[in-house]
Amino acid sequence: MIRPRCFFLLVLLLASVVCSAAFSAERPNILIILTDDMGFSDLGCFGGEIDTPNLDALAAGGLRFTEFHNTARCWPTRATLMSGRYSNRLGQEQVSIPVVLKTVGYQTGMVGKWHLGMNPKKDGPIQRGFDVFYGTMTGAGSFWDPITLTRDTEPIDTGCEDFSEDYYYTDVIGAEAVKQIEKFAKADKPFFEYVAFTAAHWPMHAPEKTIRKYLPLYEGGWEKLRNERYARMLEMGIIDKEHWPLPPMEPRVRKWETVDHKAWRIRNMAIYAAMVDHMDRAVGKIVKALKDTKQFDNTLIVYFHDNGACPEHLGGNGWNTANNILAKAKAAGKKVAVGDVFDVPMGGPLTYGSVGHNWANARTRRYDATR
Repeated sequence: MIRPRCFFLLVLLLASVVCSAAFSAERPNILIILTDDMGFSDLGCFGGEIDTPNLDALAAGGLRFTEFHNTARCWPTRATLMSGRYSNRLGQEQVSIPVVLKTVGYQTGMVGKWHLGMNPKKDGPIQRGFDVFYGTMTGAGSFWDPITLTRDTEPIDTGCEDFSEDYYYTDVIGAEAVKQIEKFAKADKPFFEYVAFTAAHWPMHAPEKTIRKYLPLYEGGWEKLRNERYARMLEMGIIDKEHWPLPPMEPRVRKWETVDHKAWRIRNMAIYAAMVDHMDRAVGKIVKALKDTKQFDNTLIVYFHDNGACPEHLGGNGWNTANNILAKAKAAGKKVAVGDVFDVPMGGPLTYGSVGHNWANARTRRYDATR
């Protein structure tokens, strides 16, 4: 069983902050950035080919983990993070990090994916110690029209006239985090900011311009991508060949030369890369806000993923996460392409697909450790 040691490290770190807070005139701000369903090698600083200059810069100026454990699903990771207990849910008996930090004067804000309760008036972030919240209650949903979108405890009507047509959830998460940080920085109190991106969880949604940027990178297929990333990780010293040999591809992964619909598959991985690209841009804006408000040097920043690369393939209503866009499309006389619909390019508002197990195997390093 994989023990989520990373979370206990975080809890100990935060506990030390709390214990020393009463004796420190310069209590540090705390920023936790969590991304969704990403592979170990996706970021540039871990051997990836996706443009992630902002996270790469944070890694270069900080501590980069080469061995890091979380859980295999997203909600246990979040429950464990919030409570400091290895847990499948955030129970009422569990005390959350923001509740503890508020006892020593911290301001607390959250943006993004909650996934620890569906009712924002009963079991949302506000009830668990956050002063402000903008995000989604459920685990996934359209990036163009997020389901269960909420501000504090009130649902947001994405069908209203004020809801922009160029809305893209990842970009908005970054913008909302900036607003919270700018407001917190005006007060003479430290803050705890939790930014939980839904990128790069399915559905595969991204602006077309960014998708096209990445199309040429994946024309060689998932075997080529896997080998190139492995070689870069060796060169960067993240792993060594003796202790971490590259194992065979997983049995259900087909050889690239034998698959059909290659253009469709290439596009799906390009969409995924575009989603990570936009997440990194949002991180850049958050870091800029810290610097502009003169809070950067006094902020502890922790970045990690909730689990590894996702191999799931979608169908139906995407486990109830696509219900809102399916209903709106039906009312408008349109149809949403859900799952592996090979004659429909993924990425737009009327699509709801995943990157799938073939590319996921190339992005998550499952090595046969010999040490």
